[in-house]
Amino acid sequence: MVGLGGWGVGYGVASGQVEVRVPALDDETLARLADLAGPLLCVKGTDPEDVVPDGPQTDGGDGWRLLDTTGGGLPGTGTQIATSEQQYVALWDALGIARESAMVDFQTEVAIWFGVGHGGCGIRLDDVVINTEQSKIHAATSIPGNPEACTDELVVTSYLVAIPRNRLPEPPFVIHVDPAGPPAGLPDEFTAVSEDLRPAGAETVSEDEPATPPDNGVVEAGVVIVEDVATILKFHLSCSVDIIGPINSTLWRAPEQKEGATPPPPWLEDANDGFAEAELLLTSNEPSLSITINETTIRYEPIDNPDQLTMACG
Repeated sequence: MVGLGGWGVGYGVASGQVEVRVPALDDETLARLADLAGPLLCVKGTDPEDVVPDGPQTDGGDGWRLLDTTGGGLPGTGTQIATSEQQYVALWDALGIARESAMVDFQTEVAIWFGVGHGGCGIRLDDVVINTEQSKIHAATSIPGNPEACTDELVVTSYLVAIPRNRLPEPPFVIHVDPAGPPAGLPDEFTAVSEDLRPAGAETVSEDEPATPPDNGVVEAGVVIVEDVATILKFHLSCSVDIIGPINSTLWRAPEQKEGATPPPPWLEDANDGFAEAELLLTSNEPSLSITINETTIRYEPIDNPDQLTMACG
């Protein structure tokens, strides 16, 4: 039990038992409670093999360094990236971070914010994973001590990190908090980057400038597009149209299309070497995706349970 805090006591209304929450169900802890054992006592805790020991917040790792951490700041969970001093100042102000405490050389680095949601207990940023093969960057966090002591209250802890430009993936890539990606149907909980930020001083398109979509790519699993901006991609007409994606880490279903439905006739009229030029529009306010070919549109909704569902192409 050394170094592990977070004991808690409560009453289970449904079970009628006194509930004791401990960091770990190890022999030493259970021995302390042996004299109280009985049908009215329930001891909850983590398997000793799964316990994350307490420890200080690291100040960095392979390919990243911690600039600052704070509770509160930007509302909700999610990510943002700053690629210039102007963008960084806006991020500072939103997070309430002292500007002199977290300096970045934007010729050689970028700054990324992770807003990590957790249940009112201690959390630690252990690593920032830069996956160039899968074109994504995500946080790796842990809850030291006793996760049973966490509450149902959502608390957001902000982590601001710097990453060298030469460690960034090729565009397009995505930034999100959870290793598995954002929850289905919440594409606004991650940041899609379509610009090449590896050259010195390169910037993302500011909110005051029109975004430049990655035209002439192909609609396929894993593609990333700019939200709320029409994007022109090639759609392979051998693909079914009922399930599309993942696009921006989300799988999409057309509720009006039958399973395995083939492209409608107007789409086939625009065929060129098996492809047709498609206009994609992903809206972030109320998550939806539309694909339009030859003035014929199919609308899609995010899939809540995407397991074993895939985009099928011949």
